[in-house]
Amino acid sequence: MAEAQPAVAFQFIVTPEGWNLKVDNHALTAVFMSGLRSWQRSLTWLQRRFITGVYPATWASWILVFFVILALQFADLPPTYHINRAVSSYFSSSLNPPLDFYLASSICASILWLFFVLVSRWGLWILLQYQGFLFETPGKPSLLTKAWAVVLRLWAGSDYMLYSFQHALPKLPLPTLKETLKRHLQTMRPLCDDEKFDNWTRLSNEFEQGIGRRLQLYLTIKSWWSSNWVTDWWEDYVYLANRQPLGFSSSFYGLDNLLYPMEGKVKPASRAANMVHAMFQFRRMIELETLPPLIMRDTRPLCSAQYVRAFNTTRIPQKDKDRLRHINNTSHIAVNCFGKWYKMNCYYMGDPLRPCDLEKQFVKIMEEATLYPVTESEGRLPSVTNVNRDKWAEARAEFFSSGLNKDSLKAIEDAAFIICFTGKDFEFKEDVIDSADESVRRALHGDGHTYWFDKSITVTFHSNSRVTASVEHSWADAPVSSQVFEYAFYHEVRSLGYTLDGHTMGESNLNLPPAQRLNWDFTPNMRSFVDQCYLENVSACEDVDLRFFYFKEFGKGFMKTVRCSPDGFLQLALQLAYFRDIGQFHLTYEASMTRLYREGRTETVRSCTTDSCEFVRAMCESPKSKSKDELRKLLRKSVKTHQELYRDCMLGKGIDRHLFCLYVLARYMKVKSDFLEEVISEKWRLSTSQTAIHQMLQNSVDWRQLHCGGGFNTVDSDGYGISYIIAGENALFFHISSKFSSPKTDSNRFRNNIQAALRDMRELFN
Repeated sequence: MAEAQPAVAFQFIVTPEGWNLKVDNHALTAVFMSGLRSWQRSLTWLQRRFITGVYPATWASWILVFFVILALQFADLPPTYHINRAVSSYFSSSLNPPLDFYLASSICASILWLFFVLVSRWGLWILLQYQGFLFETPGKPSLLTKAWAVVLRLWAGSDYMLYSFQHALPKLPLPTLKETLKRHLQTMRPLCDDEKFDNWTRLSNEFEQGIGRRLQLYLTIKSWWSSNWVTDWWEDYVYLANRQPLGFSSSFYGLDNLLYPMEGKVKPASRAANMVHAMFQFRRMIELETLPPLIMRDTRPLCSAQYVRAFNTTRIPQKDKDRLRHINNTSHIAVNCFGKWYKMNCYYMGDPLRPCDLEKQFVKIMEEATLYPVTESEGRLPSVTNVNRDKWAEARAEFFSSGLNKDSLKAIEDAAFIICFTGKDFEFKEDVIDSADESVRRALHGDGHTYWFDKSITVTFHSNSRVTASVEHSWADAPVSSQVFEYAFYHEVRSLGYTLDGHTMGESNLNLPPAQRLNWDFTPNMRSFVDQCYLENVSACEDVDLRFFYFKEFGKGFMKTVRCSPDGFLQLALQLAYFRDIGQFHLTYEASMTRLYREGRTETVRSCTTDSCEFVRAMCESPKSKSKDELRKLLRKSVKTHQELYRDCMLGKGIDRHLFCLYVLARYMKVKSDFLEEVISEKWRLSTSQTAIHQMLQNSVDWRQLHCGGGFNTVDSDGYGISYIIAGENALFFHISSKFSSPKTDSNRFRNNIQAALRDMRELFN
C-alpha cells in the first residue's frame, strides 16, 4: 500500500557484525514532501486569513502608506514629522541611524494603515446594507442603484476571495412579533372558513399579549449575540435531530444533463474520472478560497459559509441528535462498485491524479468487482444508513466500533465523497413523457441499498454513462451542491474532454497500487440487522411515487414576454394544478434563500395567497364568468403578490423561521403555547422548490451542458413534493413526488394537471 511507504523509509537492522541503517530514498522523499506540504498548507491558511481579515484593503496598500509617510517625513511636514521624531527618539538608544528612522516610519505607516483597514471594512458594511435594488425590475435599475453599484464595485475591487465579504454581510434582521403574527394571519385567510380563522385570530392575540412577548425578548438577545439567530437551531432541530430515514425525509437527488449526448460515446469509468477530477478542482478552489462568491445581479455578494462542508463531510448518527463531522484534508474517495466497497487514493506525491490515471484506477476496480458476485449482506449494507437514526446509531456503536468494520467505516466516512457504479441504465427518451420515471425513483432512494446516505455527496454512474447524485441536506442547501455539479458537468466536456473512442485525454504512465478493498466482518447479529434494514428500505421504496416531466412548449422566454416573473408564473401554475387535482387549497411551501445575510440559509414563502386562490377559482369556473383580459389581470396580480412575498422572505421578513425559533425557545423554557403548537402542526401538503442554474461565471454556456435539476420525497404523506428548474428559454423540468399509499395523491395525475395548467395559462395570452 502507498500509505505504508513512509513507515518503511528507514530500516534499522542489528547483525552480529553491528548495526546497519538502510534508507529508501523514494520513501524518504515522500516523507519530506508530506511534511513540506503540511507547512505549505499552514502558511497558505495564514496568508488567506490575513488577506480576508484586512479586505477590502490589501497588503500593497501598506507599502503605499509607508512610502507616503517617508515622503512626508523627508518634506518635514507635520504631523508625521513630530510622530516620527518621537518614535525615532525612543529607539535611538538601541538603533543607529537610519534604522531608527525607517522603523519609526514603519510603525507610523502600520498605525495609519490599520485605521484605513477599519474605515474600509466599515464602509463595505455600510454599502452592503442597501436593499433598494431588490425592489426594482432586473435590468432597469434606478439612478440611486446605479450609483450604489458603481461605488460598491470600486470599493470592493476585483481581488476578492470566497470569504472576503463574510465579515461585512449584515446580520439577518429579526422581525417584530406583531409583524410576523399579522403576516401569518394573512396567509391563513384563504385556507380557513370564518370560524377557523376567528380561532386563529384569538390564538394569535393571546400569544402576542402573553408568552410571546417574553419569547421575543429572549430571541432578540440571541439576535444580538449570535451571527445568525436561526441557522444553528434550524440545522440542529430540523435536520440533525430528525430521526426519520434520510433518503425518504431530507436527502435530495440531482440529475445529469440528460439532453446532452453521452450514451455510447463515453465509458462510465472515463466519465467518472473526469467528474472526480473536476470535483477535486472545485474542492481545491474552496480550500484556497479562490472560488468567487456568488454575486447577485452582478453587484451584491451572497454568503459563502455553506461551501466549507461540501466535501470531506459525514453525518454521524447519534442518539436523539446527529452531528456533522468535517475533515480538513483527505486525499481519497470511497467507491461502491456493484455493491463492493473500495478506498481509492486520488493524489500522488501531493498532486491530484490526472483523469487518465483516475480512469485506469476505476477500470481496475470494475474488473476486480466483476470477478465474483458480491455477497448478499455486503450488497445490502448501505441500507443501514437509511433507517431510523437512533436505530442506526445503536447499530453503529455495536457493530462498527472496532476491528475490520471500524476501519472500513472510517475509510467511507473520511472520504472526500462517494462514487457509485451501478449495472443499470438511466432511461430517458425526450419524447416519451414517462420514460425516466423509474430511473428518477432510483436516483432518490438508490433501490434502498446503493447510497451511503450519511455522506455529504454521492455521485452515481450508470452503465449507459448517465450520472445522478444524492446529497445529504443538513450541511448546506441545494444551490451549493447544484453549483458543484454545474462546475463538474461543464468542465468535464469543455476543459477535460474525451477521445473519439470515449476515454479520457492523455496517457497514464504511473504505476499506481490498486484501490484498497474494504472488507466487513458480518456476525450473525449484524447480518440480521442488515437484512432487516434492507427489507424496511425495499418496503419504503415501493411506496415512492416519483415522476419526471420535461416541458418544452415554452419556458422563461415566454414568461418574460408577458411581463411575469418566471418563478411566480410557475408557482401559480402549481396552485392551479393542485386545486384541479385535490379540489382544495392547502398550505404551500416554497424555499427562498436568505444568503444576503451572514450565515443565511432559507425561509418559507407561503405561495398560496388570497390573490392566487381568486385566480385559480376563476380559471376553474365552468362556464367562465371572467374574460381573458380579466383573467390576465388576476394572473399578473397574483404573480406580483408572489414576487413581493419572495422578496420579503429574502430580506428576513418571513414567517416560519421566526415562529420556529419562538417554538424552540418555548421548549427550552418548558412553557406551552397553543398558538405555537398549532403552527408547528400545520401540514404542508404542497412542498415546492426551484433549483438554481447558471451559478458559474460561464453564464452564457448552453443549459444542456449543465443539469436537469433534481427532486426530493414528499414532506406530507397525503401531499406532493415538487421541484422544478427553469432551464432555458423553452425548457422546464419538474420532479413530482407523492406516496402510492395515499388515496388522495397520484404523481402521474398531477404531472398531467401541471401540463394542462401551463397550457391554459399560456392560452390567456394568445
